[in-house]
Amino acid sequence: ALARRVRPNDLPPAADLGAGRRAMGDAASAATRFRAVVAGHPGDRDALHDLAGAYLQSGEHAAAVRLLEQLARDEPDVGERWLDLARARTELGAYAEAAEDARRAVDLGTADDTQACLALGDALRLGGDTVGARRAYEEAVRRDSRSLRARRALESLDAR
Repeated sequence: ALARRVRPNDLPPAADLGAGRRAMGDAASAATRFRAVVAGHPGDRDALHDLAGAYLQSGEHAAAVRLLEQLARDEPDVGERWLDLARARTELGAYAEAAEDARRAVDLGTADDTQACLALGDALRLGGDTVGARRAYEEAVRRDSRSLRARRALESLDAR
């Protein structure tokens, strides 16, 4: 899931309403609100990010990927942008592209590098590369030995 970003006070109330709708599980209504924010502030990266998150929650994966691709092009050196894109492409079923994006996120670094390793492992596993997935999950455990998700991912590979 995409993280909610802190918004400046000068953004329109539709942004807060969209966030509230998304938090309540009403992704379609949140997407409508965030589209209004984007229409009024077309270059607002946070609004585009929020709209992509609403699209993901409502199952509109291709629309989310398009927005996240734009954000990654605009900020190619920001690992979080590539991590978000990797997650969205995984949801879309584009595992090879998701793995490429996750690798880029790992290379660039993110606020939580363990998450980038997990995203890489997920994309590789779902794409059929269990050896690569194992390496990615092991790297996630190396980076955060307390990561229950990374340990469970490794255990699921062992159970095969």
